Amino acid sequence: MLGACTAPAPSPALTQAVAPPTAVPTEAPQVLEPITQADLVGAVWQWVGGRESPTAAPYLVADSQKYSLAFSEDGSMFVQADCNTSRGTYELNGSQLTISIGATTLVACEEGSAAFLLTSVYRC
Repeated sequence: MLGACTAPAPSPALTQAVAPPTAVPTEAPQVLEPITQADLVGAVWQWVGGRESPTAAPYLVADSQKYSLAFSEDGSMFVQADCNTSRGTYELNGSQLTISIGATTLVACEEGSAAFLLTSVYRC
């Protein structure tokens, strides 16, 4: 999951005059490039946060080092979700990544674990 957040800029007081900016940007805005299968494979990806639905508030994973994905060239993947593990498959089609989770261990993790959010299919 990739994401970015910004805090809203404070509004100037109504009686305060605001001068137009005088600086000219020196760099073009950063544009995110679509990820490729070569980018996915060979790295261990950490789960740092997400949303349960597109309209839900975002959340952060408290200890992201306990949650990781490792993608293989053959379309398979390994998941470490706190004290549980799983295997699954993935498909990268253009800018859409579909992850299908297979059988998952059902170890009772410590309080506060987000392992219960591990479900069968994710699309990003």
